[in-house]
Amino acid sequence: MAVVMIFASAGCGSTRDAVSLELATGTEGVLRVAASLPASGFWEVDADGEPEGGFEWAFATALAERFDLQLEVVDVPFERIVAGDLGGADLALAQVEITSDRDEVVDFSVPYLDSDLGVLVRTGDEVRDLAGARQLDWVAVVSSTGERFLRDTISPRPALQLASDEAEAAAMVALEHADAALIDLVTALMVAADQGALDVTGRFVTGGQYAIVMPSGSPNQQLIDAAVRAFDSDGTLDRLEREWLVPAFDRPLDDVPVIRAR
Repeated sequence: MAVVMIFASAGCGSTRDAVSLELATGTEGVLRVAASLPASGFWEVDADGEPEGGFEWAFATALAERFDLQLEVVDVPFERIVAGDLGGADLALAQVEITSDRDEVVDFSVPYLDSDLGVLVRTGDEVRDLAGARQLDWVAVVSSTGERFLRDTISPRPALQLASDEAEAAAMVALEHADAALIDLVTALMVAADQGALDVTGRFVTGGQYAIVMPSGSPNQQLIDAAVRAFDSDGTLDRLEREWLVPAFDRPLDDVPVIRAR
């Protein structure tokens, strides 16, 4: 059963349009946001498992403030969110990358963050090229773009293993149950910074982008798109990235070597 946490919306320094903004929500006065908790750098939780920080937490808070709503967070597994089950939430912020398959079952906002795929290995190991990658025992998060990329592009010879989330994938590499994990680069860098036994040895450039997920046919598409664009143009997204994501990286994104996929 999903755990629901309710918070009063707090100021994030964002701006609101002068016109009245009325978001259609399932519960009057409440913006219900689905997330897969916890998610390092994106959804930080306290000892009781309640969100208390992170890029997407702050983003959700800014959205609630913009529409003058109270924020309610619902913990929903990632694979359910990308399958179109938001657990009754009005939208989801869960590091979901836009794909054509997912677009058939959910509605996406305009993107709010770029994301390539990072190769997470044990410190000292390397993945230099596609040929070497194909020899490894890989793990990816179920229903993720990493899983799809491994199956469609890398095609590893050992059987692909699947984890429920990035934390489990990283643990499988650390415990030598897998040679490498293919997860979102931002998350991989934060995991490597937090765990000295793991390192990001390379990245595959995919042009991936995170977007807000809404139920298919949501009446809120235009208002949510306008909010994302406003937060982009006024610097809110850049500020939240600097505050919550950049300090958690073990190095700048551009310093991670590119592994050519062709």
